[in-house]
This record gives sequence, structure tokens and C-alpha cells, in this order.
Amino acid sequence: MTVLAGLVGMVGILLAAGGVSKGRQPTPTVRSMRAVGLPAGGAAVRTLAVVEVALGAVLLVVAGRWPCAVAAVLFTAFTAISVRLVRLGPDAGSCGCFGDRSSPPSWWHVGVDAAAVVVLVAGAASGTTGVADHWRSLPGQGYAVLGLVALGGYLLVALMTVLPDTMAAIHGRGETAAAGEFGLRSPTR
Repeated sequence: MTVLAGLVGMVGILLAAGGVSKGRQPTPTVRSMRAVGLPAGGAAVRTLAVVEVALGAVLLVVAGRWPCAVAAVLFTAFTAISVRLVRLGPDAGSCGCFGDRSSPPSWWHVGVDAAAVVVLVAGAASGTTGVADHWRSLPGQGYAVLGLVALGGYLLVALMTVLPDTMAAIHGRGETAAAGEFGLRSPTR
């Protein structure tokens, strides 16, 4: 299995997790899209969520040139929106990436989104296949590979949700839904 196929699979998990969260709670995404001047409503965000879940699953299972290219375009848009939200500052609210588990927009979001673009462009250029294709070709190791890809995807989600909240709590800037969920509290002075 190539490292690139694993990275594309991890990005697929990140995309699908964001889609599931947006589908369950679209309001934060609606707010963030409106903050950057994009027209948005609950139905549009839920449609985006369905696309994210489906495309994330395709990236994980089969990948290929076209799915990677489409996802690269989507993550390029996410990168641009993240940059705009960071520049708006605290008035932007949450990033909206993960529904009600979204954290304030940060340069972490920009970095992860931009890194995803690089991985997806490389996947599109090489025509990498999905984790399922490689899993079958690694008898006895397939479950370990799948577990590592799942762990990597989970860590990407944590990087986008928990890390910004942790940093905010450390620096005394309050806490958000994910920080409270994981027991992170702002230090009292």
C-alpha cells in the first residue's frame, strides 16, 4: 500500500466526519458561510453534508483521479473560507466545519485544509486507488493498515476540533463545545 493511498483515506474520513456533523447540526455552518458572504441555508448545508459523506467514503474505499480532483476543489474552497474566517476574527464565530462541535476558525484549519489539497492533488495526479483496494492486497496486514488509516483520520478530526479548543483553553480565551466535551476548562485567574 502506498502512503499516498493512506493519506487520501485519512482525508476521506475527515471529509465524511465533517459531513455527518454538518448534517446533524447545520446551523454553525450556515452562520460561517454567511459570515464570508456566501448564501446559505439549512437545506444547502445538508446537501453539502451528503456530498461530503459520499465523497469521503469514495476517497476511503476506491479513490481514483476524479474523486481526488473533486475533493481537491472542495478543500480548496474550504481553505479559502477558512482564511477569510480567520481574518474576520472572533466576529466569525465558529468555523462550521463540524456542526455544533466546530471550533473557532484558526490557522490550524487553514493548514489542515491546505495539506488536504496537496494530498488530493497528488492522489488525482497519480490515480491512487483507495484503501480497500490495497487492503485486499495485504493479507494478514489489512486490518492493521485499516486501523492506522482510521486512527489517522480520527487524529485529523481531533486536530480540527479539539486542538483549537485546547489552545483557547490554555490561553484563557474561553471554551467551546468540543473543549467542554473533553473536560477542558479555561484556567481561572
